[in-house]
Amino acid sequence: MCLKLRRISERRDCAQLRRYTEYNHYDNPANTEAAPFQIRGIYIDPARRVAEVYGQPVALRRREFSLLLYFMQNHDVVLTPEQICEHAWRMEYTQSVGQSVHELRKQIEVTPNRPRHIQTVYRVGYRFVSDFDET
Repeated sequence: MCLKLRRISERRDCAQLRRYTEYNHYDNPANTEAAPFQIRGIYIDPARRVAEVYGQPVALRRREFSLLLYFMQNHDVVLTPEQICEHAWRMEYTQSVGQSVHELRKQIEVTPNRPRHIQTVYRVGYRFVSDFDET
């Protein structure tokens, strides 16, 4: 019994260390050689890690910046949380995608509770909309 508990403990420790490493020390998967681009008032420069919303600089965390870059590179495409984790953050699926999208919306949306740029597609994922009505 003691040996079995030790194996379980070792597996938990390994999983926890892997998650910690992926979350805190991942290399930025965003292509830093990419040229800056702009979609509907949101400007992003991957090489300088700069983002602006309607001309105002926005301070984004690494995960938020990678998320915004991935959304803008795949605008008008519905992205699942699994795709976001795998391609934007290079990690396994986590429940934190919704929270990261929420934090990003607070940074880039005029009214975060009525998002225009990042829309939720019910039971599927999220879409960065490049063309919407200004009304």
